[in-house]
Amino acid sequence: MSSEIEIIVDEPKQGLLIVTVKGQYCLETLELIEHHLSGAFSTNPHTLAINCSETTYIDSTGLGSLVKFYNASLKGNVKFILVDLNKEILRIIEIAGLVKFFDIQTRGQFGENYL
Repeated sequence: MSSEIEIIVDEPKQGLLIVTVKGQYCLETLELIEHHLSGAFSTNPHTLAINCSETTYIDSTGLGSLVKFYNASLKGNVKFILVDLNKEILRIIEIAGLVKFFDIQTRGQFGENYL
């Protein structure tokens, strides 16, 4: 598998950060993704959304990372949202039993609620 990754951090509104992960959320890209997510959390946003519209794959380390940042969001009183998951990634999250923890929204839902 190719481990090319691009991460974009955007703040369309004050306190609302959107981190777009383009590529694979896996062991090979974990360090870079977590660096960006940690940086985003350090700005104390009220909402942090991970835009997964261009995330092509997630493995167990990626899931573990999402859980880690979900837990950090609970401690920091930050709304943590996963946006625009493709069917395969949503299925992996469902199999892992994480759907009941994560706030998962479509692009449309997120736009209506936050943009």
